[in-house]
Amino acid sequence: MLALWLPDALEASQAERISAFAAVGLFVFAMALGVWQVVTQRPMLTVDHDGIRFRRKFRPWTEVGAIGIATGPVWARKLPIIPKDVWAKDLFLGQANVRDLPAFRRWLEVLLEEHRRSAVTGNA
Repeated sequence: MLALWLPDALEASQAERISAFAAVGLFVFAMALGVWQVVTQRPMLTVDHDGIRFRRKFRPWTEVGAIGIATGPVWARKLPIIPKDVWAKDLFLGQANVRDLPAFRRWLEVLLEEHRRSAVTGNA
């Protein structure tokens, strides 16, 4: 559609030319973002021995205060990872990253309890 509309838009008024350049720029940006994600193959969510990493945000187990309850509409639920520091921001994990949020929440609670137990016994 964009390729068919572009020649006519470039010969039209100034407003249509600006719209055409904006549409092409948006298309190029979306394609570059898609290619970047395919090439880098970065996982969005990683849970390991060190902590929880979601996109570029990282929360070590020592800073996790609690695993919250999933909230929001069914198609867009978010699971908050609540920090110990009351001034720090919560880390929200979305429904798009985890299929079964209640099961994932229970698993994270078990992991958090294991890390707390190992920190108390000194087996960290």
